[in-house]
Amino acid sequence: MLVWCLSEAGAAILSEGSQGRSKEWMGKQPKESQSRTSFDSRLQSAKERLEGRTRGAGAGGRLNSRGMGVGFRIVVEMIVSLAVGVGIGIGLDQWWGSTPWMLIVFFILGSGAAFMNVIRVARDYDRRIREEREKRVGGDERR
Repeated sequence: MLVWCLSEAGAAILSEGSQGRSKEWMGKQPKESQSRTSFDSRLQSAKERLEGRTRGAGAGGRLNSRGMGVGFRIVVEMIVSLAVGVGIGIGLDQWWGSTPWMLIVFFILGSGAAFMNVIRVARDYDRRIREEREKRVGGDERR
């Protein structure tokens, strides 16, 4: 019974909204020009705030997205390094008949290669960040 009443009330509100009378119960409906200018001013202030955040962040937004890209690159390089090591180990085990030993050896070698790649990518990313900060600081001092 309660659900039926609520659904009937909701249907009535929706039908009133489609006829343009949805704000009658809230009091006087604002004039079209007032609501339009109010909306435009709120939209403009929101755009200015958003622009201020991105402008104030400078390269910060780009650094965050670049950091996520570097993170994906690290994950892919780790997975590929381990997969290549395990694949070579399994292949050599089947060829030579030394079942678990080559898999173990090449898994360890693949893990080492994966961590060396992670260190290399992290150092490169850190170097690029440091260079960009130095450029920004140097550019601010010249002004």
